[in-house]
Amino acid sequence: MLDIPKAFFQEETRDGYLVSEIMKRSWAAQLDILDSIKRLCEKYCLRYFADYGTLLGAVRHRGYIPWDDDLDISMPRSDYMKFMEHADELDEGLVFRSVYNSDTYMNISAVVTHKADTLSWDDKRTDRYHGCPFICYVDIFPWDYVPRDEEALGIQIHMFSFAYKLMHELNHVEKALFGGRTISLRELRRSEYMKHKYVQDIVDRCQELSKLMEMHHDEPMTIDPDGKLRHQICIIADKIAQMCKSEDADGIEYFTYFWPGRIKPPRKRKEWQESGVELPFEFTSVMVPKDYIKVLESKFGKDYMKPIRDYASHDYPFFRNEVRVLVGGDTGEIMPDAPLRTPTVEMIPGEIRTWLLKDDGNLKKIIIYGLSATDIINGGKDGIKHINSYLQSQEECRDIVIFVFVPAGLKGFMSKCNLEMYQDYCKLIEQIGEMKNVIFDDNPTSDMLWTILSICDEYYGDECRLAEICRKYDVPITLRKDEELL
Repeated sequence: MLDIPKAFFQEETRDGYLVSEIMKRSWAAQLDILDSIKRLCEKYCLRYFADYGTLLGAVRHRGYIPWDDDLDISMPRSDYMKFMEHADELDEGLVFRSVYNSDTYMNISAVVTHKADTLSWDDKRTDRYHGCPFICYVDIFPWDYVPRDEEALGIQIHMFSFAYKLMHELNHVEKALFGGRTISLRELRRSEYMKHKYVQDIVDRCQELSKLMEMHHDEPMTIDPDGKLRHQICIIADKIAQMCKSEDADGIEYFTYFWPGRIKPPRKRKEWQESGVELPFEFTSVMVPKDYIKVLESKFGKDYMKPIRDYASHDYPFFRNEVRVLVGGDTGEIMPDAPLRTPTVEMIPGEIRTWLLKDDGNLKKIIIYGLSATDIINGGKDGIKHINSYLQSQEECRDIVIFVFVPAGLKGFMSKCNLEMYQDYCKLIEQIGEMKNVIFDDNPTSDMLWTILSICDEYYGDECRLAEICRKYDVPITLRKDEELL
């Protein structure tokens, strides 16, 4: 386990971007996983290199890019396969997941992640990983040789793209017809499914893929009609990515670079994977290719040292859905797509109803302030100050009533994770309770939400289920994150 300086976990602003305490804890958990990977690589003399945003962060920021939330490393294919053989020696509680040990995994990269099939509160893991309750991971991408011969490259890219597309289309069929479960080719061929043209097309292309492997691959692979079909196709795609030998290549790539079938030169020379150097990364270090400047220029251009705020390909932050699970549902998630009962004013508690009327009996302006658990937690102490500042700016407006809705499990989440911002959040709730025109509710009923929505004038706050419903019913919406960018 890494010895992490206590100061590292403190919320801070880097390059004008707030890095929250919970994000720091996630970073620490990822770096602990990376440390286990590094020790295994050192034991068996395996090469690994920081890649993508992690490489850029190491060079430009001496750590994480402030608006990044994951770790990416790459390995030469031979080392990647050897690492897989010894992955059971990773630290207790960690597991290597790839297409070779999971029949539901659907990628030709791999991850080292926490050993957990479903997310739930795990006090042991949370304590072990610095108060981070999430299932964290490190991505590992294999570098494969790329043919210098353009015709050979074209054949390999065609085969890979054919298999990769087939894998994803089959996944859509599994979701549409089989409830998302993995299926066999024999099951897919049943008459009740073959009546669908797109199913017939997938069956035909499975046969074509087998023929392509027989024609062009040194190790032809036939599809077992009783095996998990998508799993077999994914393995075939990975085998295709490995087709080229070192003597036939000048370059290397993670082969999805060529998806969806573009013939283009690889970005990396094969000699760039031969050795590396260590660079500082936060409170530890990472290995980078010896020619890391060339690697960065090939991916990000010559201006790679100029920060450009751009989020990862996945939803940022990675733990958004995990927070929703751990708090027991985000704001508005109890709301169905339409009200189960016609909203009436009687659904609003009597003591609140009186607040909604002006002296002349007409309704005041009603604002829904919806706050997402993830955005509050990842906004940190600074975000709580912004919430308070907004509410105080509206406090003297006698003809406005603001309903603040937050998830019920948010306080418990902060307390369990022992976040410093917990006290600030509790204080915010106390201050809201003293505001004359603000109504705070962390456990509203569906009826209450639908009734307020039916009479409100606007929505302000975070993207969440409540915002989604307001948008559906044409309530004017202003998102906090959009306002911050102005």
